[in-house]
Amino acid sequence: MNICLLKCGSVFKHLEHISGDYNDMFARLFGNNSFDIKWDVFEVYKDNYPVNLTRYDGFLSSGSLSGVYEDDPWIKEYQTFVQRLFLEKYKHVGICFGHQMIARALGGVVEKAAQGWGLGIKTVTIHEIQPWMSPVPGKTIKLIFSHQDQVIKLPVNAQVIASSAHCPVTIFTVDDLFLGIQPHPEFSKAYSKATIEYRRESVERKTVENALASLVQTTDEKLLAHWIYNFFTFKKS
Repeated sequence: MNICLLKCGSVFKHLEHISGDYNDMFARLFGNNSFDIKWDVFEVYKDNYPVNLTRYDGFLSSGSLSGVYEDDPWIKEYQTFVQRLFLEKYKHVGICFGHQMIARALGGVVEKAAQGWGLGIKTVTIHEIQPWMSPVPGKTIKLIFSHQDQVIKLPVNAQVIASSAHCPVTIFTVDDLFLGIQPHPEFSKAYSKATIEYRRESVERKTVENALASLVQTTDEKLLAHWIYNFFTFKKS
C-alpha cells in the first residue's frame, strides 16, 4: 500500500529524541503491526505537496503545534488541498490537527475547548461499529490524547462513531472517504508524558496530574492501526 503522509508540523524539537518525529511515529505504529506500507512524506507546513495523487492508496494527515483556524498561509493552502482530496474522492485519515482540518475544510467548526486541555489516556465510547472496524472492539477503548482545540460542529454528512467525556467528537467519518481521529495512536507513553510535563506551567495542575496518572493504563493504538489500514482498503458495496 502506498500512503502519502501529509506532515502538518513537527514534534517539539527538544523531545524528538524520545520517539522521533511524526513520520517516525507512524512508521513505527504500522511497522510494529506488520503492515506492508510504503510511505511518502510531504511537509505541507513548508508548502511541500505531492504532484501525482493517483499513485496513493490514501492520505494521512498528522498533528501540528498550530491551530486549523490560524491565519498562516500554509494552513489556508492545506485546507484547500483537503477540500480537493474530498472532491476528487481520495481516502484521507486525519489525526488531531488533521482530524480538525477535515471538519473545518468541509464546513464544520473548530474552537478551543471550553473544558480545557485533553491530555493523557482517556476512555473512548464506540457508538457505531463500521465495516472496516476489525478487529471489532468492545464498547470502549483507551487512547492517548493531546489537544486544546476540538471539533464543535460537524460538516454535512459527517457521522460521529466514537466519543469521550472530554471530547464529544472523538472519531468521525464523512461519506466513507474521510476519517477523523482526535487522539494520537502514534504517540508513545514516554512522549505523551514528556509533552504533559512540558506543559505543566501553562495547564491547570489537576489536569496535568490526572493526565500523568492515566498513563499506567493499557492503550488500544494497535486496534486503531488496523482500523486505519482497513479504512484505506474498504470499498462500500
